[in-house]
Amino acid sequence: MGAAPFFACGKNRYMSTWRTASFPSAAEATLIREGLLIPYTADHAAPADLAATPPLRGALISPLLPAGATAVGLTACWIHTGWWPSSRFPALTAGHPYRSDPCIRTRTVIPQEHITHIGGCPVTLPARTAADLLLLEPTDIALSGLFMLAEPPDRPAFFSDLTRILASMHRRPRLPRARAIVQALSDAARD
Repeated sequence: MGAAPFFACGKNRYMSTWRTASFPSAAEATLIREGLLIPYTADHAAPADLAATPPLRGALISPLLPAGATAVGLTACWIHTGWWPSSRFPALTAGHPYRSDPCIRTRTVIPQEHITHIGGCPVTLPARTAADLLLLEPTDIALSGLFMLAEPPDRPAFFSDLTRILASMHRRPRLPRARAIVQALSDAARD
């Protein structure tokens, strides 16, 4: 039993959006509600055991990314942790230097030192993922994702990496707020 799309994608070969995705069948909806089927984009779901570890989640996302794109934001957070906010519809988010396909959330060059490969999928590192969440998502979702990414034994190192990444960024609308949040959290983590 492999990952199965709810339906074959129409015009967009990478993914559907919430506007064009079909509803899951009654059986699929029951499996999703029971936690046996995990939706990971608008029109794809996989059995829970095939989305149980980061390499398996990366392998699910990898074929959906456009060439040269990197999983960022909530998609990268899901690959690293398996967490997706319950208030948000699962959607593929990616970063690409020059393309603007529907799943491309940010058109930026992501430095290679901020990218790792998990399950064959290029994904931003946990600290870069947290930085992207702070810059792109509402505060409640960003903080929840940040705490999911900051594993307890490595929290001081995580916050120092996150501080360094945010210090290297310039001219972003939410950057001062993100730096202030990270400074306050890193001070609290040291105490």
